[in-house]
Amino acid sequence: MKPNLTFQYEVRPGEYLPVTEEEQRRLDAEWNPPTERAEAFLERIRTPEGTLDPWTREREDVLSRFTAELRKATGDGSKKRQAGEKPAWYKDQSHEGAIFSHLMKWKRGEKVDKDSGAHPLVHAAWRCLAIACSESGNVPTDQVC
Repeated sequence: MKPNLTFQYEVRPGEYLPVTEEEQRRLDAEWNPPTERAEAFLERIRTPEGTLDPWTREREDVLSRFTAELRKATGDGSKKRQAGEKPAWYKDQSHEGAIFSHLMKWKRGEKVDKDSGAHPLVHAAWRCLAIACSESGNVPTDQVC
């Protein structure tokens, strides 16, 4: 049976990838949690008095925006890893050099990476996070990736 590929996932602004209905449900669940999950989340962020923490909206807004930007760099790197052009992110020894490369691109005036559509500083931040996760042990096991 041929999968239903009528759904599309935006991998970067204006660029869509066809996905199956099952994949789309999973992606929707990540971004639009069911009411029970949303309520559990709200319970965690309420103050002892039962009101919402006034800074919650700001934190969630920042994390949502950062996540959207990091997805661009992650998608581009993932394509290169799947093509065998790069090692697994947590084994990659080129992060430090790439940070400086992305900083220099930014200093030269580049605002958008031609491959990912992300700002060069997003790529630098991604590489910094990769180093931090690797050094802190926050990496998948080889059985997972």
